[in-house]
Formats: sequence, structure tokens, C-alpha cells
Amino acid sequence: MSTGRAVGSAQRTVRRLITYALLFALVVTAAVGLSGLAGRLVAAGTELAAGDVAGLARSLAFALIGGPLAAVLWWVVWRRLGEAAERASVGWGL
Repeated sequence: MSTGRAVGSAQRTVRRLITYALLFALVVTAAVGLSGLAGRLVAAGTELAAGDVAGLARSLAFALIGGPLAAVLWWVVWRRLGEAAERASVGWGL
């Protein structure tokens, strides 16, 4: 009857890997949006959307959608961690 435990453990591991990959993708998406907005602030004189309105919209969408979704997913994953040592690990912060 050890196959039931192995299947449950494998399923939990695959679910965790998918969740972390999704969290990574959302963090990267938010970072791309924020870097696009920061680049516009540094390079722009008085107008933020001088010739590239679509780029501004894309940067805003990436930052305003990816950031909060990443924060919510991070909070959900952090709440589901079972052990306090797992929450306090250095790897979780990375």
C-alpha cells in the first residue's frame, strides 16, 4: 500500500513545482513592467507616452496585473507551508 503515498507525494511535488513556476513567471512579468515604467521615467522629458502609447499600456498592464497576482499567489503559498522551518528558510526568500 505504499503506492498511495508515492502518488500523493508525487502529486504534491508536481503541484508545488507548477505553483513556483507560475510565481516566478508572475514576478518576472511584474519586473518587466516596472522596468519599462522606470525606463520611461528616466528617459522621458515631460511626456511619458510621446510616441509609444502601446508600450506604456503594456508596461502598466504588466506592473498592475503581474505584481498583485504575484503577491496574492506568494501569500497563498506561504500560508500553505506546513512547517515553520520551511517558512523561515533562506530558499523561500529567494
